Amino acid sequence: MPAPAVTRSLVAEGAPRGGLAALCITQTTGRGVLYYALLAAVRPILEDTGWDPAVVTGAFRPDSGRAG
Repeated sequence: MPAPAVTRSLVAEGAPRGGLAALCITQTTGRGVLYYALLAAVRPILEDTGWDPAVVTGAFRPDSGRAG
């Protein structure tokens, strides 16, 4: 009786395969929408408040909520 053929796979048997690709697409799309929304919102915010553009864009930095 011949020995079974050895197969090499980087994915564990039964593991989901599309998870990483879905995460990459979701992150890229989400960040793109977030940054576009900021650009679209800056002008109305400036007109309503009269603030300096640096204040508006600085307030919406992605890391503005972190201490340090």
